[in-house]
Amino acid sequence: MSLLLFSSSFAFTDEYIVDIPFGAFNPKLNTPAEIWRDPFQIFVSVDDTIIWYNDDREDHTVTSGEGSGRFDWMDGNFGISDGQFDSVRFMPGETWSYKFEKHGIFSYYCTIHLWMEGIVIVEKTPIFHNVN
Repeated sequence: MSLLLFSSSFAFTDEYIVDIPFGAFNPKLNTPAEIWRDPFQIFVSVDDTIIWYNDDREDHTVTSGEGSGRFDWMDGNFGISDGQFDSVRFMPGETWSYKFEKHGIFSYYCTIHLWMEGIVIVEKTPIFHNVN
């Protein structure tokens, strides 16, 4: 009797959208926006891509690191980039994407609007979603 073994590797990657809603540029939220990123926190797997869509009327960045929070920028705290990724400025109606190739927790913020923070949690194994 002979035994035949097959080895197969399938890599599934997904794309996720994070919306920058209209009015996100205002730190007081005196606009239609209730949040600055939608979703604020997102879970993905290694090799997944996130696409940020600028649905606001102002330009923005997606820069890895720690922002200043809602009001600390008034005291001269302008955030600290950790150099992992940086979209540079992209305009209303434009997108920017980034493929996460390692696991971890990645905080990010807008270098123009320092209170606009978000979190990406990248897991080692694929995330399976229940489709019902």
